[in-house]
Amino acid sequence: MRLSSGAKGDLDAEAQRPFARQLELLMLFVAPLDKTAITYMLTGSLAARIYGETRLVRNVDVILQIGVKQIPAFCALYPRQEFSCPSPDAIELELARAEKGRIILFHLSKGFEADMYPACDALHTWGLEHRRRIPLSATSSIWTAPPEYLLLRKLVNCLKEKNSREHLRDAGELLAAHAETLDMEFLRSQVQVLEVVEFWKKLSPNH
Repeated sequence: MRLSSGAKGDLDAEAQRPFARQLELLMLFVAPLDKTAITYMLTGSLAARIYGETRLVRNVDVILQIGVKQIPAFCALYPRQEFSCPSPDAIELELARAEKGRIILFHLSKGFEADMYPACDALHTWGLEHRRRIPLSATSSIWTAPPEYLLLRKLVNCLKEKNSREHLRDAGELLAAHAETLDMEFLRSQVQVLEVVEFWKKLSPNH
């Protein structure tokens, strides 16, 4: 999806909104999922922000475990008078991708976007199996990727993208904030599997 310069400016303005407001907008997309059998978890920068990362957030990223038979129920969650939602055929094409499938939702009146990615690899599966129910307020909560998943995904992004400094900084913040509770044995094994040992060592020689 290519954004116009005006749309990009709108996203930059959105990133400046108070965190509580971003969480309120987030619930427009994920609260409907809790009414279904579709398994999901919040990931990306907003999930990291919930765990204490300080970087501004420009979008919402959600991992879905969804099958073709669930597509009609998924589309029904996002009525066209409120959301821009891909057609069932378009979603089926995204599910068929080996990787990088993406379902883009846009709330028409709020001007807020969510990117939903069908689970497609072993790390997605592990994250969904270990997702955490995080309270956002006295009346709302959300399934969120565990910090181990977020940290590993940041390291994978370092491998795939040229601008690794930002991802390393984010991974370092997660490691520093949760070092006492992270499953370090799992992390050490997975950095080998994912071939990101080089970036793992940059976080801290002691780990």
